[in-house]
Amino acid sequence: PPIFTAGTSAKAQDLLTPRFPVYDTGRGGQYTYHGPGQRVAYVMLDLRRTAGDVRRFVGLLEQWVIATLADFNVQAERRDGRVGLWIPARTGSLSENK
Repeated sequence: PPIFTAGTSAKAQDLLTPRFPVYDTGRGGQYTYHGPGQRVAYVMLDLRRTAGDVRRFVGLLEQWVIATLADFNVQAERRDGRVGLWIPARTGSLSENK
């Protein structure tokens, strides 16, 4: 079922219509929606060992995922001012012949 997770910077007034349950977490950031059709990957590591530049690390990770998805003919993109990747809506359909 769809949910929201709230990071340490989340403010109740920023979530205008919480139609789904909200779970507080200890992670950084604000609200994140988790729902059907979404694919999520979490990386657990000590960023102090990578010079501690979290934004740079996230950008490199996003670029790696874009390149990896391209190997499978999946086009992913970044969106200005947002963290994460998006795959544009498909305009066709796939079918399987049995």
